This record gives sequence, structure tokens and C-alpha cells, in this order.
Amino acid sequence: MKKELLEHIKLTLTDFLKQCYHDSGIYISIRVHGLYTITTLVGCERTDLSPEMSSEDYCIEAIPPEGNVLKVSGTNFNVDQVKEIVRNLISHINNFKTERLQKNPLYKPIRDTDRTAVQKSHIHNSVSFMEDSKVLALIKEYHLYFLNNLFPFVPTTIRTYCLQFKEWKLTLNSKGDFIYDMNQDMSMRTDVVLKKLSVQFSAHSIDLVSATPEGLFYNITSKFLYKIDILKNGLYDESINISQKSHSLIFDFDSFGAILHEGVGHAFEFVGPKYPAAYQVGEILECNNVSIFDSGRYSEWVFVAYDDFGNPRFPIELIKNGQVEQLLTGITGAIHGHKWNYCDRREQSKDLPLARMSCLKMSFSSIEDYHSKSFSSLHELICLLNNPFDMLFIIGSKQSSYDITFQTVTIKPEMICYYNEGKIHFKECEFITFQAKLAINNITNGYGIESERYNFCTKKHQTISTACILNQFIETNNFIQSSFKE
Repeated sequence: MKKELLEHIKLTLTDFLKQCYHDSGIYISIRVHGLYTITTLVGCERTDLSPEMSSEDYCIEAIPPEGNVLKVSGTNFNVDQVKEIVRNLISHINNFKTERLQKNPLYKPIRDTDRTAVQKSHIHNSVSFMEDSKVLALIKEYHLYFLNNLFPFVPTTIRTYCLQFKEWKLTLNSKGDFIYDMNQDMSMRTDVVLKKLSVQFSAHSIDLVSATPEGLFYNITSKFLYKIDILKNGLYDESINISQKSHSLIFDFDSFGAILHEGVGHAFEFVGPKYPAAYQVGEILECNNVSIFDSGRYSEWVFVAYDDFGNPRFPIELIKNGQVEQLLTGITGAIHGHKWNYCDRREQSKDLPLARMSCLKMSFSSIEDYHSKSFSSLHELICLLNNPFDMLFIIGSKQSSYDITFQTVTIKPEMICYYNEGKIHFKECEFITFQAKLAINNITNGYGIESERYNFCTKKHQTISTACILNQFIETNNFIQSSFKE
């Protein structure tokens, strides 16, 4: 959204909404959302270039004292039209019978929030966009460089996806809030199919304009060097089984990040009394050296400084030294008597607000030297482990999900590995399903530098950005009983 238009909206609508509230007692909330994307795919003897996509939507909510809500949504935001819609909503509410408005006091907590209005414009990231033809040429060169440097003599399939996007959100309301967030970013992912394995390498916030094929290769693979080492120097071994007897499991940040996302993030999101959270506030877990926080300010990928009602979103302690402190609650949680942690997020302005995670960060209370080291191979990590012959390594994540009814997590790692006779043996891994709390309760230690797992998450048909920040490798007691094939 252009600066001139933002200033016009601010000057025209901020005082107007406050005056409407003063005159009628009806609270008004306006959200505007815009998205612009360019997607490129190179690989498999094909090149796909999606057309540029641009969309803008807005939603106006009128909330009377009784707490019900009347909503109007549309596209192509126009100040004069919005003013007229607001007047019509207020007039319509005034003509309603009070008893009809009292049936569903869903949004009453919004009116009751007592805080100072926020006036803020924030550009979170500003990665330069690159012309389509230049993106295609760059990725094709990168492909050749990737193959020539890693797998020149092995039948390998490579696909690379590049998403360039710009997203902006504007929140205005009767409190006087004017909050504008804009994020211009990109993500790249390379899928490598080798033998029976499909392995992913990904990165975001790369400056494509000044990038070289060599630089792209380094950015995409730098935090996954241990994967490359496994594929190049390990032995493919069909005999490995996730259920085989082992004392410990070692997850990389990608696979355990998926577990955190599902088994903590979704498991802590308050949905409603019909589906109670897997964890209870005050509950003591067995991992007394582990703390997990949620904050949209931890990550470059996902920036959520405010919820979708304009409330500042502060860091939330979910687990502190093994004790459950808080849940991820939005307005639904507030209605049902929980502390409102301002976790409401939605994909489009017209969507219903949902309590959603932003960026989960896991840390250990004990600080050790090995927390600051970056491991480029499993052999480097093995040198620190007491008994590597009694361990299984779980690498990568292709799929994951959370079953809210049974409170179970299902993940599909990329591969499973074990150490024998000085060699890493590996194979593809089946789906694994377990109770949400099992993995968290069995955490014993973390190794390596903090690494970020980023992704898009879909819940109830709404897709948002999320992230997890944790050590490069996580050690747990073996909590997996069985697995199943796809």
C-alpha cells in the first residue's frame, strides 16, 4: 500500500471511527489485507512460471455493547465507501431489537480491553524482487552447480521452487489504533530425489538480485551440510527400522521442529471447550530443563507484533523449566474464562479469528559449549555422544499433522539413520504417530547452534506463516513404539 494512501486513510478514518464510537457506543474494527506473489518452478525437464497474483480484501466489523458482531467484507478498499458502510452498519444495529443482539456476545472482550491506542507503521523485511526471466536463468545455473558439486555421477532429480511475495496488513478501530505491517520476502526450496529418498533444502530472505549460483548454493545448503554428508558418504540400508531397539533418538531441527509445531504449537492453541488443550496450566512435565516461548518477534520469517484486533502480542511463556505456564489463547479463550494472550490470527480479513502460534523458541536451562557449535556431519555430533551405537537419528520432515481429538502427532521424516562400524547407514522413514506430550516429556538435551525451521501452516482452511527456533539437534529418550507406511 502506497505511503500517500496510508496517510490519507489515517487522516480520514482514525478520528471518524472514534467519533462513531462516541456518538453511538458501537465499536468499529477495520482490517485490510493485501498479497502479491510470483512463483517459479525449475526442474524435471520443465519450467513453470505462474502469473503474478495480486489481491486485496477488507473487513469491517461493528460491535455493539452486547458483544455481537455485524460484518461486511469486500475488495478494493475505498475510504468514502467504507465510511458509508460504517454508517449503514450503525443504523442497522440501532434498528435491531436488543434481545437479538444479546444471543452471541462473541466480541464483547474486545470492547473491554483498556489500553493506549497504537500508531505504528512497520516494514519487517524488504527483500528486493527480481524479474521473472532473471530468476529463471539464475535458478537454472544454480541447478547445474548443485548437481556438479554434489551428485554428478548419481541419478538425481532436482526441483527448485522460488516464491517471491509482498504482504501487508492494516488495522484501524475505535480505540484509535492505526497499525500497518508490511513484509516483502522470498523463500526457496530445493527437493532432491536420490535413490528412494526425497530430501529438502530451504532458505528464505535471500537477496536474489545480487545472488550468484554459488552464493545460492551456499545459502540453501549451509544449515543442511549434515544431510549432504549422509547422502554422499553414508550407506543406504533397507534393514533399518524405526521400531528397532535403541535407547535414544537424535532429531535434527527440521524433524523436531515439526514435532514442536504440532505437539506444542497446535496442542497449546485453545480451540474451545469441546476440544480441551493437551496441556493444562500448572502441569509439571518431565523435561525440567526445557523452556518454550512463542513470539512473532523472534523470527525474520514470521513477524506478528500485534494480533488481528490491534493488541500488542508479547512473548508468551508456554513451558518454563518443564512447567506449563500459559496456553495460546485468542478471543475464544477469553470468552471461556482463560487469560487472553492476543493470539488471534487470520489469513484474510474476512476470516474468523483463530488462536494461532507464531514462532516457537525452545531453549535449555543448562548452557554448555556444544550449544554454540554448528555440526556439518553426524560424525561430528557422534564424537560428543556417550553411546552412538544405541541411537537412531531422525532427519528432516516431509509432512506433519496434529489430531485434536486424540491429541496425537504424526510426522513423516525424510530419513532414519544409525551408526555402525564407522559408517552412517540410512534409509527412507515411514510415518510416525505418538501422543503429543511423549516427545516433549522425553527431551534430554540439545546440541548445536540455534536453527530456524520455517513453513506455512494451514488450519481450518487458513494458511499463515509460522516458525520454530531450536538447537540443530535434539536428543530424547526413545518414545516411539511403532510406525506405519503411507
